[in-house]
Amino acid sequence: MNFLKRVNPLKKSDEKISWKLIGSINPEVILLGHSHRTTMGIALNNLETNKKIAVLMESSGPYKIPESEYWNFVSQHKIKSLKKIIIIWQGHLSLIDFLFRTDTSYFLVNENNLSEARAKRNELSNNGLIFEKDIVNTFQSHFIKDGLIEIIKNLKKDNHEVILVASPPPKSSKYVNGVLHDEIYFEKMYREYFKNVADTNSDPIIDESFRVRIWELMELALKNSANECGARFFPIPSEFMNDEGILLEKYYFGDVSHANEKYAKDLWDALLKNEVI
Repeated sequence: MNFLKRVNPLKKSDEKISWKLIGSINPEVILLGHSHRTTMGIALNNLETNKKIAVLMESSGPYKIPESEYWNFVSQHKIKSLKKIIIIWQGHLSLIDFLFRTDTSYFLVNENNLSEARAKRNELSNNGLIFEKDIVNTFQSHFIKDGLIEIIKNLKKDNHEVILVASPPPKSSKYVNGVLHDEIYFEKMYREYFKNVADTNSDPIIDESFRVRIWELMELALKNSANECGARFFPIPSEFMNDEGILLEKYYFGDVSHANEKYAKDLWDALLKNEVI
């Protein structure tokens, strides 16, 4: 693969904004995304394929990159060779409300456990029963608000095939506990949690099985959103996680939610193997 860094200066409000397109100079496939795009771009250097692939990333430097400029870049700067666009959306969404324990005991309700949910109604607080379909709908409303649906529709106007790729699965509670302090956002949530908990040695993280199910519901919402926009959805292969649905440790990057370059390389290989690209 022709590994190329090409920086494109833009102007907006007299602020210099730079991008780098990593990969093929005339890509047939380009990957866009939030923070997960970084390792996907790095992994291209070791990818063994004749496919012309590129990843659009922000350049290093003191420039603040507006999200709107990033997502509009491909449509504004036509790439004649481009046929497919891959999107990796935000992966933090399932952690915002469902990472730390609360005083409420949750029970996820679906069409297969309604009778069990009715039996638990009296022993749980008013907010303890959560319908899975409501969580899916909430995630989908976030995708609309955050602009994903509009982005896909705009990219499809030029007859590009759009593929929406799932985000990495959750990590183990033990690992998450060990790296919480390395991220300002989650460290703040950690401190707020222990303001109301007397035992500072307690495990603040919600059970892994619950977090896995929330992640699965988020991925279902992504799949539904892709279907509504005429895009293709690509789930994370089962071999990337253990039997409980937790991301394999060999794929951990050193924070709460991101995966490493090995994960990115194997994900590229999975996309190639399944003829997504």
